[in-house]
Amino acid sequence: MDLRKIKDGTSNTILAGEVRSGIKAWGDPTNFRDPTEGINRNPRGFGSKFKGGTHVLLGDGSVRFLSEDIDPGVLKALSTPNGGEPVGEF
Repeated sequence: MDLRKIKDGTSNTILAGEVRSGIKAWGDPTNFRDPTEGINRNPRGFGSKFKGGTHVLLGDGSVRFLSEDIDPGVLKALSTPNGGEPVGEF
């Protein structure tokens, strides 16, 4: 996706995140995670071996540690490039 098409802002959009299981090759088209699964709760979601959360890469190039207690709505908003949802502090 062209970065100019990320209308929610690159600092509010997850491009990649850690996973602790089911690791696939970088270019594998099935290499994606479902943000509705939360963090460290399901192998289909984001997760890491770190206690309390996981690291994600945002569209602006920054890396953030997201708490596994993050509001599910905020996690979903961070996972859509053009959803228009308010993100607030996270």
